[in-house]
Amino acid sequence: MYRLSPTAIPKSYDLEIKPNLDDFTFEGTVSITLQVPTPTSVIELNAKDLTVTSASVRGGDGNEQVLQVAHDNEHEILTLQASTVIDAGTTVVDIAFSGELKDDLAGFYRSSYQDASGETRYIATTQFESTDARKAFPCFDEPDLKATFKIHLVVPRHLEAISNYPVSLVEEVSPTEKRITFEETMPISTYLVAFIVGPFRSPKVETTTSGVPVRVLSIEGSHELSEFAYDVALHAVKFFEDWFEIPYPAPKLDLIAIPDFGAGAMENLGAVTFREALLLVDQRLASKAELERVADVICHEIAHMWFGDLATMKWWNGIWLNEAFATYMELVACNAFRPSWKRWDSFGISRLEAMDIDALPSTRPIEYPVMSPSDAEEMFDLLTYEKGASVLKMIQEYLGVDRFRAGVSLYLDRYRLSNAETTDLWSCIEEASGEPMNETMRSWVFQGGHPLITASLENNRIQLSQEPFRYLNRSDDPQGSIGSAWLVPIKVRVDGQEHTVLLQGPTLELEVGGGIEDVYVNADGFGVFRTMYKGELRDKAISGYGQHSVTERFNLISDSWALVLSERDTLKNYISLLRASATERDPNVLRLIYSSISLLNRIADSDQKEAVSSLVRELFSPIILELGTEESEEESEEQALARAIAFEALGVISNDKEIGAKANELFRMDISGLAPIPPNLASATLRVVATQGDDSDFAFMLDRYRNPRDPQDKLRNLYAVTVFRSPTLSLKVAEMCKGEIRIQDAFIVLANLIANPFTGDRVIAYIIDNFAELSARFPEKTRPSIFRTVPLLCTETSAPLASRVEQFFADNPMPSGKRNIAQQLERYRLNLRLRENYGSRLANELS
Repeated sequence: MYRLSPTAIPKSYDLEIKPNLDDFTFEGTVSITLQVPTPTSVIELNAKDLTVTSASVRGGDGNEQVLQVAHDNEHEILTLQASTVIDAGTTVVDIAFSGELKDDLAGFYRSSYQDASGETRYIATTQFESTDARKAFPCFDEPDLKATFKIHLVVPRHLEAISNYPVSLVEEVSPTEKRITFEETMPISTYLVAFIVGPFRSPKVETTTSGVPVRVLSIEGSHELSEFAYDVALHAVKFFEDWFEIPYPAPKLDLIAIPDFGAGAMENLGAVTFREALLLVDQRLASKAELERVADVICHEIAHMWFGDLATMKWWNGIWLNEAFATYMELVACNAFRPSWKRWDSFGISRLEAMDIDALPSTRPIEYPVMSPSDAEEMFDLLTYEKGASVLKMIQEYLGVDRFRAGVSLYLDRYRLSNAETTDLWSCIEEASGEPMNETMRSWVFQGGHPLITASLENNRIQLSQEPFRYLNRSDDPQGSIGSAWLVPIKVRVDGQEHTVLLQGPTLELEVGGGIEDVYVNADGFGVFRTMYKGELRDKAISGYGQHSVTERFNLISDSWALVLSERDTLKNYISLLRASATERDPNVLRLIYSSISLLNRIADSDQKEAVSSLVRELFSPIILELGTEESEEESEEQALARAIAFEALGVISNDKEIGAKANELFRMDISGLAPIPPNLASATLRVVATQGDDSDFAFMLDRYRNPRDPQDKLRNLYAVTVFRSPTLSLKVAEMCKGEIRIQDAFIVLANLIANPFTGDRVIAYIIDNFAELSARFPEKTRPSIFRTVPLLCTETSAPLASRVEQFFADNPMPSGKRNIAQQLERYRLNLRLRENYGSRLANELS
């Protein structure tokens, strides 16, 4: 068993850690005050990769006895055996231990950076979620075993130390070392503890309207990139205090940029850690997408201070309680921070990625039983975050904001400083709203998949029916974890009038009268289902395209494309819809259209590609003709983003020479220091240059990656070098993933290289041949992410590798990514099936 036996309950920790940044080790002591319910001779804690040098227990009478130590490495449990019975009541366990500061991005680990002179320096930092606090100190590493923490760090005098709460005392312990003691925390779970050691500085301290001090900390040389983070953080704290009607729960808020960080960010109470590129940004040079991403992540992590840190799930099966709500609240907060971003519109793309996975046999319920640490790791996926947030938004739309918010506030107030189950939240929302939320949410949370709603018109009645939606839809395809029936809130708009219904069975009839001109199922676009219109309703939905909202137009195209992929509709019908949407200028919808055409270009046989290029010119050239290739001060942000998508589509798929010349002009101006590429056009420009470019362009981008202006500039150029058509250059970048490129970026780079339609076949063969060496560098958690683009190996040259790819995964199981790999292979089969259906006859389908 992976769960600890309940022989002792932690109440407080007194923890001292001393890292050594020369030999990458640490040593420490921890005193844990325990409540022992009944007399026992055995205490179980969690520990992993630690050496315990001594352990003893002190009872209420002051007597101390040495404990025998045994390790269960498989289950990561440390057993302390007493020679005599430990009495019930309060007792203290004292443990001395040591460990290694590895570079595996987990537990208490080391991260490197280069100082002003180019010399490599090191810091020590933590990443404990979900079950890696046990790699830093022996502890009760389960989320419902909350306790207070008093932390002491012994560090070199020239370095700073940060933890969850403010510093209470600094003592000199030697001419070269100091001991920093932090205030004792409120009760928190072990995964939320943090301590960071390094030359971190903040340019200033800002204070929220409620008096909370806020700092943005980073390594020297990047402080000028913190202003945007301050703006977002100050907004977020005030926004959430007002929305939840509960004060910010910690005495400070530090946002810390870490050079090497496996996740995007981590919501440690009062000491939130980030990838540098997701916190530090130059507002003058960043695109809207980059600023949006930084704001999203900051708002997400600050939302966790309430949803996760203050009120916490009891066990990892309920992690979606934290992550789905933090995702939902990041969108609410960012929408208030920059209303012009129309954040709920742009959420469609990430929501769609989750629905794509959710239509596969290997999907899972939003919540499912978690036994082992690897089970917990697999919960951190698009289904937890994006599908979970989508379900919440659907329920909020159905209930209305006020009733939904009242239920959330009731939940947070009732379970503050404690732990809750998923059903506790639904009970609170049901209590506040008077609606049957427990029954409704069970159908969405405890089964995988989502429904296909079919709409038809019969005798002045709209017939709505539901069935499970599956991409692999043939009779011999597995059903897997896709469920069977949902309680579906549906908004139907008929000639401007909205009808809200709850579909509780297989079918439902809606009386609408005669003479219908316009109809849309899933009005406002936030229902978590696919829609298929039958007969004249399809014609009416398409003919009213221009009157639909952005989210509705996005869903209309997304659903139509999904029906093609699932073999429920023809590609010709989808293309006719694209032509009906020729006046589309919203960047979210255009990005979706470009994505689907990119896949068509990928599956096309070589003699069919001109037909795809022709379609791209038909749909995207008018945008360039209308907007030009130069940004203007008068245009909107949406126009700038629409230009960038059209620019990339024409330059990458159609190899448009005029677009290529303009991209080269912008690129040369940038690298010569004359003028930066307009931010919203920067990524598209680099991709066009790389797609049409040569070795010298590669060299310039590689140099810019090594000597960037800011973190976003670094990543733009790193990702662009994965797009070149030369196998030699692609394999050079793959080799760099063995050393030069940071681990946090290298698995993304390898995934991007696999996605390269010109060299992906060479790269996947390289990875298969070198997987033993790559595995030695990449932490186990990150390895499955290398293969997230395997479904794109469906080109004329890479599709023949399918059997070798399948065999590779059979020979190299990845326990922490078992479900993720299964999902990628199913998507791979789906794309190969699309190629089989259309790859050799696209010219006819697109005519």
